[in-house]
Amino acid sequence: MANIELDERIEQYLLNNMGDIERQAFEDELNSDPELKKLFEKKQLLINGIRAGFNSEFKSKLKIEDQRRKHMVKIRRIRFISGIAAILVIGIFSTFFLNSINQNPIKIYEEYYQPYPNISTPLSRSDENGNSPYYQYEKGDFQTALIGFQALIKDNSDDESALFYAALSYMELSEFNNAIEYLKKVTTKNQSKFTQPATWYLSLAYIHSNNPDLATVYLTILAEGNDVYGKSAKKILKKID
Repeated sequence: MANIELDERIEQYLLNNMGDIERQAFEDELNSDPELKKLFEKKQLLINGIRAGFNSEFKSKLKIEDQRRKHMVKIRRIRFISGIAAILVIGIFSTFFLNSINQNPIKIYEEYYQPYPNISTPLSRSDENGNSPYYQYEKGDFQTALIGFQALIKDNSDDESALFYAALSYMELSEFNNAIEYLKKVTTKNQSKFTQPATWYLSLAYIHSNNPDLATVYLTILAEGNDVYGKSAKKILKKID
């Protein structure tokens, strides 16, 4: 994977611009790739230095801002009552909106689904990778990627990486029955780096297929943990209970 792309991913991670699933995948890759970890530490030192300089300037501005805020207190008191009314309206709307999500499995799916990045086969973006299904997956050409993953599975039916990314390609193509079939194969094999994310996406596939009972089985397994999957699983369980 090119250094420019690695720099961008590291910056997105350090600036908290990654989604929960992408962040978890990046951390898994970080723990298994010494070169990435070394580059990450250098980038972290640079960004921390920038933040330190910013914080010094920010403190001086904060003092001025505090004086301005005191002047605004009286005006804000006048607006307080109208603000309460607005909050009540928003609260009623939010309750209605959340209830509609609870009743609609597609909305739950869309709220929690995030594409999973390629952490299996790092790519250099050279011509030799042009036909790699992992490269096609990253490009978003899921139909072509799927053909490649199926070829890998044909050669090795125990290729968990190919099974997992084939399932995700099926999900991107809205072929959820096929995605469920492949994801179940991953979750029933020996524990690997794909077992937990496969369990997560399997539960989402069941939700999209309007099968909350089976989704609950896998969400309950995930909810036993306190990581990003466990926390998200607990929230969904409350919605479909």
